Amino acid sequence: MTYVFDLDGTLVDTRLAVEKAYAYAGVVMPEFAWGRPWYEWLDDAQVHAVKTRVYPQFVKQFATPMPLLEHALRLNALVITGASVSAVLAIQQAFAPTLRVALTGASLAEKIEFLNFMPGPLTGIYVDDNAQARCDIARETRWQVQTPAECLQSF
Repeated sequence: MTYVFDLDGTLVDTRLAVEKAYAYAGVVMPEFAWGRPWYEWLDDAQVHAVKTRVYPQFVKQFATPMPLLEHALRLNALVITGASVSAVLAIQQAFAPTLRVALTGASLAEKIEFLNFMPGPLTGIYVDDNAQARCDIARETRWQVQTPAECLQSF
């Protein structure tokens, strides 16, 4: 079976690291901003640049690997994520240098397109902590979707 995983909230819990990095830059991240690119909710590129600069240090201090990370690495599974390249590199350096990330900075539409047209199998299991992503991917692709908890039960 082919597995593709989301990253943040699925393989690594980065919420506290993101919150702390933005707080260091002088911003309280609003709840509605989760799962969205920074430029959709923050109109200050300098603040984001500060957050990006300190983020690797906060990942090391405050992010935690989740149980599925071990399985994703063992399966050599692909990861597609909305996280930026620099955020992914920080996570890889801290927890999983061999993590196979195929798509970064991806919107939900781009994730759907990737799953529909990726080389190799056109079906498998996609795992994401975001309910809207799971719903849309189940509706618009041939992939089965699972929550992280459901996926973990299958191992």
